[in-house]
Amino acid sequence: MLRWCVIVVMLAGLAACSGAPTEADRSAVVVDTDAMTSGQGEPLDGAERSEAPVESAQQGGVTQRDDVDSTLEALDLTSSMFQPDRLLNVEITLDDADWEALRHQTRSAFDVFGEGCMESPWASPFTYFKGTVSVDGELVSDVGIRKKGFLGSLSSERPSLKLKFGEYVEDQMLQGLKRMTLNNAKQDPSLQRQCLAFGLFRKAGLVAPRCNWAKVSVNGERLGIYVHIDSLKKPFIRRSFGDDSGTLWEGTLSDFRPSWMDTFEQKLNKNSDDAQGLWALVDALEVSDAELYDALDAHVDLDHFLSFWVMEVLTGHRDGYSGNTNNFYLYEDPLNGGRLT
Repeated sequence: MLRWCVIVVMLAGLAACSGAPTEADRSAVVVDTDAMTSGQGEPLDGAERSEAPVESAQQGGVTQRDDVDSTLEALDLTSSMFQPDRLLNVEITLDDADWEALRHQTRSAFDVFGEGCMESPWASPFTYFKGTVSVDGELVSDVGIRKKGFLGSLSSERPSLKLKFGEYVEDQMLQGLKRMTLNNAKQDPSLQRQCLAFGLFRKAGLVAPRCNWAKVSVNGERLGIYVHIDSLKKPFIRRSFGDDSGTLWEGTLSDFRPSWMDTFEQKLNKNSDDAQGLWALVDALEVSDAELYDALDAHVDLDHFLSFWVMEVLTGHRDGYSGNTNNFYLYEDPLNGGRLT
């Protein structure tokens, strides 16, 4: 039996669907001066770039390639990209016609909440377009660029974006990153809530993405400051749990009630399309009150989950799992004995 880990993700608010709650995204505003940028478009004085040199192991004057590879794998080459006092400068260039198509891709409430909306995960209307991306002057060509977001964060003027460096060139990366996620923070004029909340979750010992900010322009047009967060893919899972062979599920208006189970979306390791672990928790919730704690504890790290619940309450995240059974992830972790965290 695999372990799952609930990871908070502050996404856009959702409308109601077949009796689902209607809470919009209301992530908390929490002031943490340690995490703030200068607001001047450059890193603060003393900003670290974490460019650690790699020294090859040698034996008799011959470089040991395996040792070098192991050293590179052990380093986190992406850490400098998430320094909280580093404001990235992201310049995107793509064909004008592609940009017009990209920014106008959308979905309506009718698309999302029509008949049968709770019978499967919601399909994405967004597609990748090829372009060039420069980050602080480092240029990468043939990058996949697409829009992202749900109803609460959609915008044609200032869309949230995903950049996938290996979409057209296999294994292409930028400073160790395979992807970049750029949120427009449409519902947060301060641009602070997401990074500050994620920081609080990490300080509480919970898993949450790293986060900082980026100036974004497309074809020379300045779109303003975006929130730059970890993409929830295998590198994030491997760094957080030490293993990425488990399955990652996304919950969007999803819960452990039979009529809400079909909206869980499998995000990683789709070759193992098995929701048996999710349904085991549904069964555990059916036992008597006297047996409930032990039944849940067999599948859930209750101490960890209660900490997660408390942090959602303290940060006022009423569009997460505890407030709206929405915008959350589950990871089936094969290293820790089948409990959901």
